[in-house]
Amino acid sequence: MSAAELLLAHAAEVAGSPDGRDQLLSLGLSAGAADIVAGRPPLDTPPSLTLPRAGKAGRIDWRAIAERNADAAEAAAHLVANIVAETAQSETQTVAARRRLRDIARLQEVLWTAPEIQADGVTRMVMMLSAPLLFDKAKRYRALPDNRIR
Repeated sequence: MSAAELLLAHAAEVAGSPDGRDQLLSLGLSAGAADIVAGRPPLDTPPSLTLPRAGKAGRIDWRAIAERNADAAEAAAHLVANIVAETAQSETQTVAARRRLRDIARLQEVLWTAPEIQADGVTRMVMMLSAPLLFDKAKRYRALPDNRIR
């Protein structure tokens, strides 16, 4: 397998993830593979994203959609939040973990509509539905007595 084929294979693998960070990784890997095939230095020019105009995502009735798809939304939010929680282990890191959760939620909120990401419709829906739950989880995040995070 060539380097470009390996990059594309990994890009396809992470494109199925509802985590916006994985979607950005997939976009970068795909762009790097295209550069290699074209004989350019990989990611010499970073790929661009088409993000919604300010307020556009706010017009979507998040609550109604989340209520109709509660199981998928809850599962996606817990998956992403648990990954972040694993890295937070002290009271000082709790604040950083809350900030990270909010940042990830914002990424989910805007990235799911970007046509450049390779996510399918179901993955995009899970990304969108996980955002409000991640914001809620960030608000409730707290340290346990032994400095573990819940």
